[in-house]
Amino acid sequence: MNVLFALSLFLLATSLRADEPETMEVFTDSRFPVTGLEDIRQRNEARVTFHDLGAPAGLEETLSGGLPNTETEALQVVRQRFSASFGELRQRFLQAYQGHTQAMTYGIDRYPAVVFDGRAVLYGVTDLVDALARYRRWKEVHSP
Repeated sequence: MNVLFALSLFLLATSLRADEPETMEVFTDSRFPVTGLEDIRQRNEARVTFHDLGAPAGLEETLSGGLPNTETEALQVVRQRFSASFGELRQRFLQAYQGHTQAMTYGIDRYPAVVFDGRAVLYGVTDLVDALARYRRWKEVHSP
């Protein structure tokens, strides 16, 4: 047996151990609020990462708030804001777009979406308890 193949099987088997909570990555925005997050966290059923795909729009709205009406004056204010706190703004932009970057990595093309263990995606479900139950039923059928 190929050593790489054997290692892959070992990693797959250990990553699917029943005693470890699953990982869930939730991709949504304020239009699609999720439920059940606290239930899952309290029962330690899964490690949940939440990606707010509306964060970039909120950040841009915050940065553009209170700008003067003329383009020249508005541009000057924006330049001042960026030069005064470039490092902080850079970090805020990175955090705001992190969900979009991760969604592209998985090939997610719509939301709400929940990615389980980095290997399965469920679209359109906002009740995370229901989503986890569906994933577990799927995993029973599709796991070795």
